[in-house]
Amino acid sequence: MVAESLALLNSSRSVLYFIVVAATISVCASAGETPLLSGKTISHESRNDAPQVTITSDQLSAPTVALVTFGSLYWERFGHNAIIIDDPAAGTRMAYNYGVFDFEEKHFLRNFALGDVSYSLDAEPLDADVAAFMAEGRSVTVQMLNLTPAQARQLAAFLTWNAQPQNAVYRYDYFVNNCSTKVRDALNRALDGALERQLARQSAPHTYRFDAVRLISPDFWLALGGDAVLGPKADSKLSLWQESFVPMVLSRALAAVAVRDANGQTLPLVSDEQVVEPGTVPPAPAAPRDFRLAFLAVGMGLAALLLWLGQGKGRLYRASFALLAVAWWLICGFTGLVL
Repeated sequence: MVAESLALLNSSRSVLYFIVVAATISVCASAGETPLLSGKTISHESRNDAPQVTITSDQLSAPTVALVTFGSLYWERFGHNAIIIDDPAAGTRMAYNYGVFDFEEKHFLRNFALGDVSYSLDAEPLDADVAAFMAEGRSVTVQMLNLTPAQARQLAAFLTWNAQPQNAVYRYDYFVNNCSTKVRDALNRALDGALERQLARQSAPHTYRFDAVRLISPDFWLALGGDAVLGPKADSKLSLWQESFVPMVLSRALAAVAVRDANGQTLPLVSDEQVVEPGTVPPAPAAPRDFRLAFLAVGMGLAALLLWLGQGKGRLYRASFALLAVAWWLICGFTGLVL
């Protein structure tokens, strides 16, 4: 439950996330360059071993799909992602964001405390004005995805349906049903389960606890509290499919996924990847800080102090021993009750 509480940090400004890719993706029917922000470009260099591809009218009219991953901020540790659907036939470029919630919702804080939080999918047109968002210092990575025309249309139709008010709301769970897993599941649905088949059989080196604590480890007290309240299920071994609840992990995982095109040829799911904005905030640490030796030293020091006070003579020693011991017992007892 507390993990869900911590997770709300990653979505409080989610409506703004997708402005940043307004100038990121420009679909070109032929080879060349894809315009990016601030005059940056992606050059698609030809390869000698690349097969010759004939672009059909069906491909030209099909939507183009991209995954956009946003790095973390100081107060939003977990990052965020979204699916971009660029539909030339409809003349729209939409960002589908599963990370929207409403503080004004009735009984929000009570539901939040009980772990019964509702999030929703929001579809927003991309906006060309990105200055305010870029000023936050968040990194932005865009991955163009190799979906067949049929798969792209299926995904676009599903997201359009899912974004309708009667379909958009879902019960949020930070580990198994969050903004990143919803993106993952939508892509997997369009790929007929190929994403899950490949990621589920790959063991991840981390656990839910490892990822949750490392992402908030720059804030010591927040990390300590989160680590304390996570139960034993948080230490279960994960597959890469499960660990993709972290947006940055999903982004890396997609880069190793292979799919088949309309002709049955195998090709990477990610056709192109570009760090549009490196960001000014340091990336999340690779591992949580290990405080076991520090905690052992503090515990041994407290035990030595109690031993010294207990062996002392006089009221001051006895009173100090009783005060310190009772205070420690109360802290441990209250913490146990909370847990």
